[in-house]
Amino acid sequence: MGKYDDIIDLPHHVSKVHPQMSIWDRSAQFAPFAALTGHEEAIAETARLTNEWHEPDEDKKRELDEKMNELMMLYRKRNSKNREIRVIRALFILLA
Repeated sequence: MGKYDDIIDLPHHVSKVHPQMSIWDRSAQFAPFAALTGHEEAIAETARLTNEWHEPDEDKKRELDEKMNELMMLYRKRNSKNREIRVIRALFILLA
């Protein structure tokens, strides 16, 4: 005797209270669930940014140093207290 022999020939139950679900709605239950829409794209973009890092050559570093010095001079002119600020070179690489 098989595991389901006692129920295999019973008629299919049809609810008297709830309407039958359409095939379209039933299929939607089994569609892939995307709780975090765009998450995979964000991960791929982050990976792309970290994988494509290139150390700037000496000319680019010199250009960034000049930009940093210009920004420091502008900051000092506009800041009445003439405070020193620390700037990370990587920031200028991202802004360049």
